[in-house]
Amino acid sequence: METEDADVLGEVSAAIGEASGEFLSAQTIQDMLLVLTSMAASLVPAAIGAGLTLVDGNGEYLTTASTVPLVAEADDLQYGFDDGPCLAAWSTGVLVRIDDLESDDRWSQWSELALPLGIRAVLSVPLPAELGAAEPSRRASRPSGTLKVYANRTFAFDSRTEAVLTQLAEHAARMLASLRATQGPLKVPLNLHAALARSRTVALAQGMLMERDGTDAAEALRSLVESARAHDWSVFEEANAIASGRR
Repeated sequence: METEDADVLGEVSAAIGEASGEFLSAQTIQDMLLVLTSMAASLVPAAIGAGLTLVDGNGEYLTTASTVPLVAEADDLQYGFDDGPCLAAWSTGVLVRIDDLESDDRWSQWSELALPLGIRAVLSVPLPAELGAAEPSRRASRPSGTLKVYANRTFAFDSRTEAVLTQLAEHAARMLASLRATQGPLKVPLNLHAALARSRTVALAQGMLMERDGTDAAEALRSLVESARAHDWSVFEEANAIASGRR
């Protein structure tokens, strides 16, 4: 086991070393995190996409970096339900792994809508809180976010994958802590404001559907997703059309 851990650490360290030039040339926090999520996707062959969610000082969820649109789409569904594997990893500080989305009933509402996206397995690792708390005022016991990968086949992840993602999550937390130490409280750049606006647009459209149809949040989100699929749009595009009065 120790040999395997050492192998994983060496593999991740080598990948970080190879990407050092990309980290140094990154212009924003999001650029740095995009490099890191790209590393996650490349180090986990079964992954069809990787992403990183941060939580700001107001408790807003932001998918700050994702390698493919599917990741942001799956995450938006979790934010809409305020529940899901990645949010559970964040709230508990414990790694979450789903081997078969169809048979796992822990987050059945989210799974029902994530399955048509082609997602069959999930692995989400919390960023260590003591290394990367999003704001100094946040409780030290609460992680600042999660690093996750999605797969389109069941049983895609194992203990080695868990170790790889855990090492990358620790590196992400160190980067955020280092930025905070040199720059003070992390300011949200324009591209993260855009991510927050996206999240709020989905929430606004969800609320409008709840009021219009007299349904709860879960049913409104299902309606939003079904309408998006009918129009061959993303959930955000459909939400934007509803919120702007075009739908």
